[in-house]
Amino acid sequence: MKIAFLLLFSILLNAKFIDNDLDGVEDSKDLCPNSKLFELVDENGCATKILIDYTKTINYTLSVSYIHNSDKNEDNAYSLNLFFNYINFDLSLNYLKYINDNNLNELAISAYYSFKDTINTTIGIGSYLPQHSSKSNKVDYFIGIKIAYEFKDFNCYISYKRYFNNDLETYNSNLYKLGVGYYAHNNLYTSLTYINSDSIYNSNEQKEHISIFTNYYLNKKLFISTNYAISLNSNSDNSYSITIGYDF
Repeated sequence: MKIAFLLLFSILLNAKFIDNDLDGVEDSKDLCPNSKLFELVDENGCATKILIDYTKTINYTLSVSYIHNSDKNEDNAYSLNLFFNYINFDLSLNYLKYINDNNLNELAISAYYSFKDTINTTIGIGSYLPQHSSKSNKVDYFIGIKIAYEFKDFNCYISYKRYFNNDLETYNSNLYKLGVGYYAHNNLYTSLTYINSDSIYNSNEQKEHISIFTNYYLNKKLFISTNYAISLNSNSDNSYSITIGYDF
């Protein structure tokens, strides 16, 4: 009975405590009544530290791509891409619709974190989620790292990805990239990349390509990019992609 009485008394006592901005300071004593979430406040309710700076907004980009592969083992596809960036964090969502086989449609999700300094290091993880129930198409994963260095209008980079492929008759694979890029001016960037990758269908087979990438901004928001991969060996074919996107 005493416990119930004390509980009721506590509820009635705190019923008079009104704190609309949820900063822990009662409104009648709050000199800064509109404190934002994730702000530490003093006894007057005024911010002393910002845990998350919302003045650094989330940037996002929406784009569509067409991907053409000459390799008979690879399918042509359309891709709808959504990319988010907040300070050092990147998140991308890519829905791939394969033209020749609807059972292979996938949603690719990847997240990256960058350590920005004289040499920029980016680490990431991701997965490919099948969009149709199929015994041959299962969830695949990857981990990756990229190291880049910029000097004047140039940048050079090296990257590595490890793919864990769970589809039937496929193998885990590695992907290596080594490249250099050039900012011709504010709205034009181009790069040349050497790519070495394992075949997911033959554990003893490797593919080598030279990739030529170009990104051009038609204005401050709208851009178009192309990528052409030229095979350096006989066991793979050329491929290309074109992307149109908009920065919000």
